[in-house]
Amino acid sequence: MREILFRCSSIGKLMTAPVSIDPALITPDVEAIQAKKKRTDEEKAVLERLKLGTLSETAKTYIRELVRQELWGVDFEVSSKYTDKGLAVEAEGLALLNRVRGLTLAKNTERRSDGQITGEADTVDLVRRCGHDLKCSWSLQTFPAFVRDCEDSLYAWQMRGYMRLWDVDRWEVNYAMVNTPEELLGQYEPQQLHLVEHIPEHMRLTTWAIERDRALEAQMDVKLELARAYYAQCIAEFAATHPEPAPAGREVVPPQPELIGFDLATQPDLHVEVEISPIPTPQPAPPAALQPAALNQQQLQELVASGQTLKLGQINARLGILEVSAITANAVGVQTVKERGAVHMPASSFTAFCNGLIAHITDVRDSYQAQP
Repeated sequence: MREILFRCSSIGKLMTAPVSIDPALITPDVEAIQAKKKRTDEEKAVLERLKLGTLSETAKTYIRELVRQELWGVDFEVSSKYTDKGLAVEAEGLALLNRVRGLTLAKNTERRSDGQITGEADTVDLVRRCGHDLKCSWSLQTFPAFVRDCEDSLYAWQMRGYMRLWDVDRWEVNYAMVNTPEELLGQYEPQQLHLVEHIPEHMRLTTWAIERDRALEAQMDVKLELARAYYAQCIAEFAATHPEPAPAGREVVPPQPELIGFDLATQPDLHVEVEISPIPTPQPAPPAALQPAALNQQQLQELVASGQTLKLGQINARLGILEVSAITANAVGVQTVKERGAVHMPASSFTAFCNGLIAHITDVRDSYQAQP
């Protein structure tokens, strides 16, 4: 199973505060502090550190969801009219931001990782050491006109992840309101909430900014380490509770003699012939497929970005009669990486994957032929 890289968009879920401290961290001294009605600043700090070292149930639930997606090679995130509009008008929203703010920002296409988190920011101004996240609102009703309506702790942690990956000092979340494409408007959508060109552009852009905070990044590292450990624990738990079945033994029914009529007063003379199947000669195992050198997670992400991978969905479309997953590829020694809901394998590993799949199918066939 590949090492987990948490997306910047998921950091906020991992950082949610737990209701209580992990029981494994509670000592008699901690119990004594908890029992006090009044605590010193030092005692409060002790409890805060222990809470920082505890994953919340919200975080654990989310991590288990990530494990299920990884095991089954799927992505639970689904599109909606809100995300469809965001993708459709992204260029218009960026152009509006540039015009109103006097900027020359361009869309970023680089994905970065640092071994713990990964993210692909919307646009980054490295000269000004400032990044920008662009969110195009669905309608005037959902567009935040005031900064306080923009502020969101989940987005804040996402931006802090981006600031670390791009090493910048400031990040902005820019909410833009542009016309909704006609094909996305339903029968009951009031057009006056979606056709907004008559409203001055500066009234259709709201910006919320946060500054980089190294102390908060240190807290983020603690939670990320706990999350990675819990992720591995969930993988192990699933493997223990869902073991692969042993090859089913086929019950062999001994041959029965042909029934014949006989006189009960005399002893019947029965002759039974049993045909014994010869024991098949063991066949030599097929040679192991030559596997490409193992790649780390960053190298796999770089292959995806450069188009040097194959999507398992494309392979399944060609196969037609069966479907392979990340588990299938990993079982024959081929690495995979999940990117934007699709599972990829290095294109250079495709031959090894096919050879491994054929060898496995051959083994299964031979095991059945060897049975009497």
